[in-house]
Amino acid sequence: MYVGRQVVVAIAEGKDAAANVRRRLRHSDPARADPATIRGRFGTDSFDRARREGRLADSITHSSDSSRDVEREFDNWFGPEFRYLLR
Repeated sequence: MYVGRQVVVAIAEGKDAAANVRRRLRHSDPARADPATIRGRFGTDSFDRARREGRLADSITHSSDSSRDVEREFDNWFGPEFRYLLR
């Protein structure tokens, strides 16, 4: 949930970039993430709590599941007019 909040965008590139980033971030549920990761150290929400409250989980980070999902997700967040930034 990023509405009304400042965000920082980083784009990783290279062989298996999406998989490498996700491996470093570990579990997507902040409550289950390893404490040595960004999510585990700074995350304050959980998927269970969000479900009980009928909302999306508030996550400190987001990453694409795969390289093929990057363009679709980038378009969702920033719009296709900025896709040139992915090149």
